[in-house]
Amino acid sequence: MVFSKLRKGQAPLNYGCLYDGGRVFELPAQCCEERFRLAGRYVAWVQTGSAVGDEDDEIGVFDLRTGRPERIDDQDSLDTASFVTSFLVTRNGTLAWLQTGGGDGSEDGSGIGSTSPGLVVTGSSTAATSGRAR
Repeated sequence: MVFSKLRKGQAPLNYGCLYDGGRVFELPAQCCEERFRLAGRYVAWVQTGSAVGDEDDEIGVFDLRTGRPERIDDQDSLDTASFVTSFLVTRNGTLAWLQTGGGDGSEDGSGIGSTSPGLVVTGSSTAATSGRAR
């Protein structure tokens, strides 16, 4: 489960837990315009930057069993240098997403991304981004 806790005079904080009454973890996505997807013990998240120069989307996966982010290219999250239009996470923690255009409004950066090195993409896209989980 993913939920937000409102704080008086401050931005809400996002939390996740695996079971009712289970351990609650603060999620890494705490900026603005966060979106979440759940599958099994994994929660995928996307957040949009808030300041000039970081309006691109950042994406990541958090393991609700261990309370730790899954590593993507030796990082806790991935800056897509683009806008994520759709994303999903599988029950084994694989993350996949569609992205469109760069943060400067150009079409550069459009395509499909995944943390699975064996992802097969059908159809056409102008670019692809991939990272390796763990």
